[in-house]
Amino acid sequence: MPSRWDILPMHLGIIGLIGAIAVTGLSTWKVFVFPSDSPDVTEELWEGLWITCHKYSELQVDCKPYDLDHDLTPELKASRWLMCFSIGVIVVALIITGSLFHETFSFCDTEKNKNVILAVGGILFWVSVLTLLIPVSWGRHSINGSDNGVDSQKWERGSAIYIGWASSAFLFLAGAILLIRWSNSVLLQSHSLDQRKGR
Repeated sequence: MPSRWDILPMHLGIIGLIGAIAVTGLSTWKVFVFPSDSPDVTEELWEGLWITCHKYSELQVDCKPYDLDHDLTPELKASRWLMCFSIGVIVVALIITGSLFHETFSFCDTEKNKNVILAVGGILFWVSVLTLLIPVSWGRHSINGSDNGVDSQKWERGSAIYIGWASSAFLFLAGAILLIRWSNSVLLQSHSLDQRKGR
């Protein structure tokens, strides 16, 4: 019967995966709010990894993909790759971690093998945090770095940036729990071995 410490990293990882997928697909990495005389009329420009959207009203949003020849900067290409890589790493981490309480995996029969799974799963979750935070941080930096002109002061961080930070926190916690469990298990085994040698 899996304990809550077996299941909790899985739940955190799944939440992080959903968040990472949402961040990758959302068009609201950067939001430009056009000046308007009327507070009831808000025109916005959204930029994501794959598309840009022009919001004319609550009911009218026009989206189009980037021009492959002109619009794709090196940072945008790298951000796409890193986000997709992060999603892949999270999936692998979830599969590996899930084997801890799945009876069909004979690899988990010994305590030593369970420790390997705990360590690998925790490291993979932390790798996914790094590869997720890099593009999110680039997105934040590009907004802060563009605040020079009069119009550029309207650029704001979109919801994707905040979801990216939250997803990173969930993934970090999942990795931390697995690595703490691995550390405690290794120390317990070492202590047990020392006791047997002392007899």
